[in-house]
Amino acid sequence: MALVREPKQTLRFGPDAAMAHRAVLHALKPAPDSLAIIGAWAAWLEASYAPATVETYLQAVDHLARHARKPLVELDEADVASFIARYPARAAVRATYLHGIRSLFRFCVRHGYVSSDPTADIRTPAPRTPQPRALSAEELRRVIEAAGEVSPLRAAGITLLYLTGMRRAEAAALSWSDVGGDGIRIRSGKGGRERVIPMTERLEAVLEEMRAYTGRTSYVYGGRTAGTIYAWVREASERSGIACHPHVLRATFATRMLERGARIHTVSQLLGHRSIQTTMRYLAVTEPDRLAAVRSL
Repeated sequence: MALVREPKQTLRFGPDAAMAHRAVLHALKPAPDSLAIIGAWAAWLEASYAPATVETYLQAVDHLARHARKPLVELDEADVASFIARYPARAAVRATYLHGIRSLFRFCVRHGYVSSDPTADIRTPAPRTPQPRALSAEELRRVIEAAGEVSPLRAAGITLLYLTGMRRAEAAALSWSDVGGDGIRIRSGKGGRERVIPMTERLEAVLEEMRAYTGRTSYVYGGRTAGTIYAWVREASERSGIACHPHVLRATFATRMLERGARIHTVSQLLGHRSIQTTMRYLAVTEPDRLAAVRSL
């Protein structure tokens, strides 16, 4: 891959972009041209993708550089292919890493920084997508009761996850200013998408329970982190003997709506999915219940 020298330019980075690509620059030990390329790409990522995606993509290039031990402009298809074949072990992460590395080189080609993309002919097997698991009504009750044995706040917090289908990071970021009479506005959705969960009597009651404990703070979960919310659910899971984590509550939210006749496009919007295909996975979960209903006629 031949380097094409880019025109002189002044690059401006926000603090997040500067911090995010520092490790990559250290690993690459780049020439000035390579430094400008990585810096420009990092700034473009920050403006175009969610922070978690930016971090993962930069991490992928960092690990590639440590594996290949070459400057950016000297990396070729063999270097990338050998890295992808050996690291990381999980197929899903491997595919994500290849997306990140491919993003860098496509950016380079698009802006004339390099003449060819060494990732163009590299493929990874499609990762197996696990089928979502939803709790039964009895299992959900036991998980919430187990959380309530520790504190009423935990029980209300876990119930709120189920009633909204929020991701744990979205729950941690949810502020009281996002709660209104018409519903809950989730502003920190994956990919920066926003959505509104309509208010119901049960949802309103749970929010009032939460407010009794966290109403003096700015956040519905009282400033607790996504990790803490995850730990709440895992401890309730262990206490109840029911396998559960926050995404299982999200799957239960989606599955119950589909079972009760909600349109899949509506469910997709409430979940904040980018693609309807992602929501389609939950249809398979509802099929046994639909079959049982028909057989009961």
